Amino acid sequence: MTHKLLIPCVILALGLCAAQVAQGQLITNLQWRNSAYAGDPQVADEPLNLGQPIFIDRIDVGGRTTRFAVVPEFMVGLDYILMANNDRSSAGFELDITVSRSATIYVFIDNRVGDNNVDNPPNLSGSIMPWVAELGFTNTFEQVGIDEKNQGNIDRWSTIYKLDVPAGTVTLGQQNDGTSRNMYGVAVWAPSPLAHDPKPEDGAVDVPLTALLSWTPGADAVSHDLYFGTVLDDVNNANPANPLNVLVSENQDANTYDPEGLLEFDGTYYWRVDEVAANGTITKGAVWQFSVERTGSPIAPELIVATASSSQGGSGPENTINESGLNENDEHSTAASGMWQTAPGGEEPAWIQYAFDRPYKLHELKVWNYNADLEYIVGFGLKNVTIEYSLDGADWMTLGDVTFAQATSAADYTANTTVDFEGVTAQYVRLVVNSSYGPTGQHGLSEVRFLYVPTYPRQPEPASGATDVDTDVVLNWRAGREAASHDVYLSADEEEVLSGAALVDRVAENRYALSGLDLGASYYWKVGEVNEAEPVAIWEGEVWSFTTQDAYLVDGFETYTDNEEEGLAIWQTWIDGFGTTDNGAQVGHNQLPYAERNIVRQGAQSMPFYYNNSALPRSEAKRTFTTPQDWTRGGAATLMLSFQGSADNTAGQLYVKINDAKVVYDGDASDLSKSFWIPWPIDLAAVGTDLTNVQSLAIGVENGGNGALYFDAIALYRLAPEPAGAEVWIEAEAADTIATPMRIYDDRQDASGGAYIATFGDSSSGNPPDNGVATYTLRLDGGTYRIIGRVIAPSGNDDSFWVRLQGATTNTANHVSGWVQWSLENGENWHDVPVTSMDDDGATVLFTVQPGVYGLEIAFREDGALLDSWIITQELQ
Repeated sequence: MTHKLLIPCVILALGLCAAQVAQGQLITNLQWRNSAYAGDPQVADEPLNLGQPIFIDRIDVGGRTTRFAVVPEFMVGLDYILMANNDRSSAGFELDITVSRSATIYVFIDNRVGDNNVDNPPNLSGSIMPWVAELGFTNTFEQVGIDEKNQGNIDRWSTIYKLDVPAGTVTLGQQNDGTSRNMYGVAVWAPSPLAHDPKPEDGAVDVPLTALLSWTPGADAVSHDLYFGTVLDDVNNANPANPLNVLVSENQDANTYDPEGLLEFDGTYYWRVDEVAANGTITKGAVWQFSVERTGSPIAPELIVATASSSQGGSGPENTINESGLNENDEHSTAASGMWQTAPGGEEPAWIQYAFDRPYKLHELKVWNYNADLEYIVGFGLKNVTIEYSLDGADWMTLGDVTFAQATSAADYTANTTVDFEGVTAQYVRLVVNSSYGPTGQHGLSEVRFLYVPTYPRQPEPASGATDVDTDVVLNWRAGREAASHDVYLSADEEEVLSGAALVDRVAENRYALSGLDLGASYYWKVGEVNEAEPVAIWEGEVWSFTTQDAYLVDGFETYTDNEEEGLAIWQTWIDGFGTTDNGAQVGHNQLPYAERNIVRQGAQSMPFYYNNSALPRSEAKRTFTTPQDWTRGGAATLMLSFQGSADNTAGQLYVKINDAKVVYDGDASDLSKSFWIPWPIDLAAVGTDLTNVQSLAIGVENGGNGALYFDAIALYRLAPEPAGAEVWIEAEAADTIATPMRIYDDRQDASGGAYIATFGDSSSGNPPDNGVATYTLRLDGGTYRIIGRVIAPSGNDDSFWVRLQGATTNTANHVSGWVQWSLENGENWHDVPVTSMDDDGATVLFTVQPGVYGLEIAFREDGALLDSWIITQELQ
C-alpha cells in the first residue's frame, strides 16, 4: 500500500534536521496525567522523519523498535512527541501540550480504532475518543505508515487529524479502544518566527557583484531590520540602540535589499535580518555569510597545455600547471619532481609556453619560482623574463619584461610574483627566459596560475545534460562580465549551434523564455556575450544541452483525497453511472479510501473502475476538463494509459472517448482479466476530433462483461512505445511495481544503470511469497523465449528466485503454484544465468506465448541474491 505525497519507504539513519532548529522552543511543556505508565512522554531528540522511533517504550526492545516507515512530505521535520504505547489500555490519562506560539497539532490515530478496519480511517463515533471531535480536530485524509516490527515493512496505518491552537496549553484525552490498537502519536508545527531561506544562501561563494539579498519573512513579521557588513562580530552584536555602522535598513517593508555600492570583488560579507512584530517585538535573526566573485578566476589546469624549449627527465613543463607540489594552502614543496627544469645545454633562450582551450581576457599571473632545497645556491629560478601573448600561436605581442622574485627553498613557499596582464585577450602565453638567479645555465619554475576575467557565459539553467525539462522552459545563465547584451542560439541540431547558424535572438537580460518545444527531444544551446565597445565584441560560450520531459500528465490520480466536502473525491471528477439507468460504471471503492492504494502503476494511487453490463448497455466514467486542453502541444502523438484487471472479470469491449470520439481497445479481450499493468497506446492522429480543444475524456466498457479495472498514468507522448521484438532488455529496477521486502539498491557502481534489486533478511523457499514481488509488463510478438538474468549469487544460501511469466506455457515441470523455482549459479560478480526449473532437474525454461502483453514477476526465495537486469530473447541457445 502506498499513499499520495509520501516519501519512499526507506529506513534512514537519524540525523539532525534544520527544521527542528527553526521550531525554536515551540513545545515548552508536556504534562502526562492519570497515567499508569511510569515513563513520561517526551519531545523526540530528532524531528519527525522516516525511521523515527514512535514510542518511548518501543526503542530497541528485542530488536523490534517501532518506527515510521511512511511520512507525508509536509510533516517531515516537525517536532514529534514520543508517547507510551502501553497507555492505550489506560482509559484515564490526559496529555497537556504547551506551545509558545500559535501552532498546529497533528494526531495520528490507528486506522483500526473503532472498527478494526486497517484501510479506512478510524471510527470515532460514540464513546471512542470523543475529545477528537470536541476539540475540533479535522481529518486531513493523509496517513502515516508504521513499521511495528522493525523489519522494513508497513504493518499499520494511522490517519492524521489536525487542530490549529493559539499559544498556551491544550489537553488531549485517551485512546480508549482497548489493547489491540496502537497509542496515538502527536506532532506539532508552527511557522518559524525567524527570517529564513536567505538568498544568497548561507556560505555561498562566487556571488555576483550585482546580487540582490532576499529572505523568507518570519511568521509574525510586519517589518525587518537589516544588518550588513564585513565584520562578523559587528553584524552579530549590533542593535537599533547600538547600530555599529552595520544597520543599513530599519523597519523596511520588503523582504529584499539591494546592496548596490556595498559589494566589492573578492569580499566576504555578513548579514542578519531581525523580524519586527506588530507590537514592536524584535526577533533576532541568524547571521549569514557569503563571498563575492573574484576579480579574476583561475583557468582550470586541465584546460591548459604546457610545452617548453627543453626539460630534464621527470621535470617537464606540465608540472607548472598540474598543481604537483602544492598543498591545500597553496604552499609549494621543495621536491624537484613537482617542478619544471630545463635540460643541461638546452636551447637558449629557454622558454615555456601555455596554450589555453580558448581565448581569455587575462587578469593576472601568479608565479611560484623554482623552489628546490638548494635554490639559494644553484639559482635555477627565473629572474628576468619577457612575457609574450598571442591569439593564434603565430602572431605574438609583448606584454613586457618582468623580474620574478626568487623562491625561499622552504616547504611553506607561496607565490611571490604577480604579473598584471591588464585585460589583454590571449589563447597563448610564452615566458622567454632572459636570465636566472644562478650561473649554471639551467632554468626552472615550480607553478603558475592564470587568472582571467569571466567574460564567457556560465552556470546554465537548466544544467547542461539535464533531463525531464519542461517544454516551456526559461533558459537562464550567469552572464559574462561586461556583457551589454546576449545572443541566444538554440537547435535540435548540435552542429547548427556550434557553427552559429542557429541564432534565435539577441536579448538584453541573461534569460530567454522558450515555448512549444517537443516532448522527449534533445536541444542544444549556447550564448554569445556581446559588447561591441570591447576589443572582443562577442564572447561565445560552450554548447549546453537538455532533454525535455517525455510526457504531459493528463491524470495520474494522485491529487484525489477522500474529502467530499471540498469536492476532492475521485468520483467527483470522474463522473460515473451512479443514479442513472443506462450506465453501469462506478468509480472509487464503496468505502474509504475511494482511490486504490494497493494496485498502483506509478505514484501512490490509481482509479478503481467497476463495470456491470449485465442489464445495461455500457459502463462509462467521464472527466470534463475545467479548461480545455491542447493535446497537440509538444508534438504529442500518443495518448497512453495503463490498466489492470482481475481473473474474475468477464470480457467486454474497453474504449475511450476523446470529445466523444470513440477509440476501442485493439488488444485481446482477455487482457481485461489479466492482473498486471497493460499499457494502451492510442494513436491520436486516428482520432476524429479537435485535439487542440479537448474538453473531456471518458473511459468505458460495453458489449457485456462485469468486473473491476484499475486505471493509472494517463499521459500524452510524442514518441510511441517501441513495437514488440524478438528480444526485450529491462533494467531490474525499472519494474512497474516493487513490493517490500524486495527493494532497489544503488550501492554498486558495477550495476547496469547504477542499481539492482534484492531482498536481505527474508526467505521464502517453500512457496512463493505474497509480498516481495517485482512486476514488469512485456509486449511480445509471439513465439518461444528464454529469460536470462544478470545476477550475483554469493553462496549456496543466497542463490535463488521465484519467476513467473503470466499467460505463458513452459516446457518444464514447475512448482505446483505455477511459479518457477530458479536456482542461480554462484558467483560474487555479475554474470548471466538463464531461468531454469529446480522442479525439473535444472532444465532451462522455455516460455511460449501468443503475440500480446504479458506480466513478468520475480519474487525472493533466498535472501542475498541480486538481480541487475533481464533479457527476454528468442535465441534459445
